[in-house]
Amino acid sequence: MKKELFGVFGDATQFERLRSAEEFDRLLEGESVTVGVRDHALSIPHRTATDHDAEGLCVVWGEAYTPAAHGNAARWFRDRYDELGSDALAGLNGSFLVVVERDGEAVVATDSIRSRECFYADTPAGRVFGTDPIAVARAIPSPQIDRSAMLELVHLSVVTGDRTVVQQLRRAPFDGYVGPDATGELDRFVYEPREFDYVQELADRLQRAMDRRSALPGRKGLLLSGGYDSRTILAGVDGLDRSFTIGRA
Repeated sequence: MKKELFGVFGDATQFERLRSAEEFDRLLEGESVTVGVRDHALSIPHRTATDHDAEGLCVVWGEAYTPAAHGNAARWFRDRYDELGSDALAGLNGSFLVVVERDGEAVVATDSIRSRECFYADTPAGRVFGTDPIAVARAIPSPQIDRSAMLELVHLSVVTGDRTVVQQLRRAPFDGYVGPDATGELDRFVYEPREFDYVQELADRLQRAMDRRSALPGRKGLLLSGGYDSRTILAGVDGLDRSFTIGRA
């Protein structure tokens, strides 16, 4: 995988029993967690960011926007976490995983809808976690198939809940977190009905999303399906370098 987060609730020696530091763009070691990060977008604002200081470390992996458009989302989150604890997650908008350690206590948290999966397993090297289920499963000494999960995958094309087809391999809970010896939910995904202009709100959010992504460096392309969504983006984003469509050769 070109992008990956992999870690262990332990020190660098425990980490290196499983992976080489050379596989990652950055390796961060704290008192109770060690994390390797690989992402070509590390230097791009609002993408994967890291921060390390005397009190611990922070990694925001994926895509995250802070209220004040801070240049380093990990540093912004670290400061807010020191003040608010897990409530600081409400200030991040996007699709991300957060690994944070402060004063020797570490936790891995998902965004509110778990749009980025975090897999974990308890192994001889400690509790291992990461975005690549195969990499995490390799740390399990004797993996066993979960037959009910396998049947669910065959019939539904998905395994529900926090399970996977490997008994010892689990997923972080929906809207939840993974700690060194526990998991839990954060209860951020709450429906709060209120009156507002749904059409205008949707239009504003779509425009904001297009503005954010069109400002990213590099060439810009669009997969054009012929539906309303792709045609809207084609009309709303300037300077597209490439456009692809799906059809018969």
